[in-house]
Amino acid sequence: MEALTRALWTRVWSRDEDIMSVEGKRSFANRLSSRDAGQKAAMTTAGIAAPEQEKLLAAIQDKKVKDELKANTDAALAVSES
Repeated sequence: MEALTRALWTRVWSRDEDIMSVEGKRSFANRLSSRDAGQKAAMTTAGIAAPEQEKLLAAIQDKKVKDELKANTDAALAVSES
């Protein structure tokens, strides 16, 4: 839900794009679909099977996974600053 609200906010306030008309909603839905398709295409190219792709896409929404990624990123930044 957070990603959706951020995308809508960006569309309205940063790009001054319409989100209320039928065409505006259709354009927004198409953009979301193409992003998901792009992620899946990249995973296919990397040799990741379709069932695993779905697991990975679900995992990136998990708070535990996000927290672990943030901790690892912070640790890497701390090493690079020393």
